[in-house]
Formats: sequence, structure tokens, C-alpha cells
Amino acid sequence: MAQHQCLHQRSPSSGRIRPWPFARGERQGKIVLPERMSATAVDPLIALAIEGLGIACLPPFAIRDEIADGRLVSILDEWVEEADQFNVLWPASRQITPKLRAFVDFMSEHLQPQ
Repeated sequence: MAQHQCLHQRSPSSGRIRPWPFARGERQGKIVLPERMSATAVDPLIALAIEGLGIACLPPFAIRDEIADGRLVSILDEWVEEADQFNVLWPASRQITPKLRAFVDFMSEHLQPQ
């Protein structure tokens, strides 16, 4: 991995690079990877990876189309056991509005791994 150009995601709040979730069976650990570029959102990382500027650890739901049409190829699948979570948050109230319920249902249906 050290010889690859890695594209990293940074936390927008802390600026820290998010670690890639490497694990294989019982073995887990942090690997320090070289940093070619970083971004706080996945869209720029997707574009950079498509342009061949490096490899990135991206959530499957974000690159489903790019994998399907061959613009991106999944690698290291046997080393990544768990992907990041995607959370939907809304203000606490007694009732959820129909619009919000429809949005949450849509997101839940379309962000599941396939």
C-alpha cells in the first residue's frame, strides 16, 4: 500500500484524516498510508479516483454506478470488513412528518449494500 497514491477523506469538523477500515478475520489494525490528496466530501475523491490520480476508500452506495459501468474497480475487498455509517438526524418531536418519513425510507432502501 505504501507505494500507492492514496486519496483520503478528512473530517470536516476536526480536519483529521479518516482511517481506512482494514481488517481481515481476527487481524485488525491501523495502517499509515501515503496521502496524495484529501477532501472533506466523497464526491471529489470519486472524481479523482476516476481520473486515475489515486486509490480511495469510498462507501459502496456512493460508487455503485461507477463500479457498475466500469469507471472504478473495487480492490482490497478481502481486507475491508466494515464500511462507514451513514446517519440521518432530525430534531426530536412527537411525530415524524410524512416528508421526513419518505426521505428516511428512501435513504434506507437505496443506501443498503447490494
